[in-house]
Amino acid sequence: MRKIKLIEIVVPELVGYIKHGTEHFADFRCKCDMGVEQSYNYCPFCGAQLNWRGIRKISEEF
Repeated sequence: MRKIKLIEIVVPELVGYIKHGTEHFADFRCKCDMGVEQSYNYCPFCGAQLNWRGIRKISEEF
């Protein structure tokens, strides 16, 4: 019998921006509060799959 592992799908939360010189980086967090990058498909801590399409767009005022 095969074992099935259920994978949770999580939308990362944008918690802020990091400015380094002239470059800007978005700071995203998984629901387990682990920092994740946009190149990640899975959270390195809890193993949840990251759904990057579900992120809301930030307004120009922000």
